[in-house]
Parts: sequence; structure tokens; C-alpha cells
Amino acid sequence: MSIFILKNILIEFDYIYEEKVKILLVLRNIINKSCSPFRWR
Repeated sequence: MSIFILKNILIEFDYIYEEKVKILLVLRNIINKSCSPFRWR
């Protein structure tokens, strides 16, 4: 039973981690797009 609970916790943690990575990637894309005009000058 405890192994099952541990697996569930790990799965949830993995999901949260993936979501954080997605958010970070989106933020990085936004920053890159907003900074790109300054690079062209």
C-alpha cells in the first residue's frame, strides 16, 4: 500500500515539474521575443 502511495506522489511531482518547465520555456520565449528588437539595433 505504501509503495502505491509513493508512486502516486512521484507521478504528481513529475507532473508538477513538467508544468513548471513548460511555464519556464514560455517565459523564456516571451523574453526572447521582447528582447529581439534590441538585438537588431
